[in-house]
Amino acid sequence: MKQQINLYVRQDVVRVPLSAASCVLIFAVSVLLLAGVYGYNWQQQNNLQADVSALKREQARLQQDYESVRQQMVPPKESPALRQELERVNADFASKRRFEVVIDQLGSDARIRFSSVLQGLSEQAIDGLWLTRIQSDTAVRAVILEGGTLTPDLVPRYLKGLGQESAYVRAQFDQLQLQETERGLSFLVNAELQAAGVE
Repeated sequence: MKQQINLYVRQDVVRVPLSAASCVLIFAVSVLLLAGVYGYNWQQQNNLQADVSALKREQARLQQDYESVRQQMVPPKESPALRQELERVNADFASKRRFEVVIDQLGSDARIRFSSVLQGLSEQAIDGLWLTRIQSDTAVRAVILEGGTLTPDLVPRYLKGLGQESAYVRAQFDQLQLQETERGLSFLVNAELQAAGVE
């Protein structure tokens, strides 16, 4: 005779509702988590604001540097001392011109030729350009002009006008040296005059 014994015992699951203490604990944990997230976001926002402030300060500094460089690039105003020196040179040149007129009236052929060279220079006087040295050798028909200017564009303008004078109408300007100085721009010109220009 066989007998079957079932050893499985059914157990009923008993569900116990959450107590008030558990609810309070869950609420407290939730509040702490939310506070942590809020604190993190607040910290990030403060960091971003600090970065924005730093960028604004850097922008202001760069703008100030730009303004400073732009002001330094403005061409300097004309120096009163340089203007006085220019007027003095022009006065010296005018007095030399009057002296050459007197020499011209003496009737010497050589002096007349040299006078014609200087007359061509005086006819093309330009404001803002002056001569500091005039060297002429009528025997070899060579003229050396040395001077200065405040504006570099005046040099080619002066030479072009000089080429229209009778003494320089066929002159060959074979050398031109330019050098920037504290007082402006200095130049040196070598010219070879043709025979018809010095007679």
